Amino acid sequence: MYRLIAAAAISFVILGGLALFMERRESRGSQTSVSAPAAAGDFSVDVTLSFTAAERDPFAVTAENSAKQPLVIVRLNGQEILSATEAPPAGELLKVAHVPGMAAGNNEFLVEADPPLAEANRAHAVRLRVLRDGQPIAEQTSWSEPGSRLVARFVLDVPAAGRETAATLD
Repeated sequence: MYRLIAAAAISFVILGGLALFMERRESRGSQTSVSAPAAAGDFSVDVTLSFTAAERDPFAVTAENSAKQPLVIVRLNGQEILSATEAPPAGELLKVAHVPGMAAGNNEFLVEADPPLAEANRAHAVRLRVLRDGQPIAEQTSWSEPGSRLVARFVLDVPAAGRETAATLD
């Protein structure tokens, strides 16, 4: 009898604590984020792949009514700035002029592409170059493992206007 009462009490404490936690978490409301000031200048991005992007993975989950899936996607701070639905040839420059959302401080680029299945035994590369007012400020190349999808993350530290230091890619 005491075991049943103890089990009920423990369950009540655990579930009550969970309910209290969930209630307090929701009552705090949305967190407001302070956005970094926009970086001065006109930014553009050049992306070059070492392979011809293939069709999307045939085993990937997609919505039935979705439009043609992009083969190359470039995101800046979570916002898509380039989406190529046609396969760019290897070595062709994909250019994004007048990049919106570049902030002073850290910016994150994410490049995603699917190499051809016929080249699964080779490593593939993507080169990202960032230009400010037509002048290159940062450039970096990232390699994928053989047989895997190319997903490259580039972190760019953009100095505020008037600072003499160069931008760096991590």
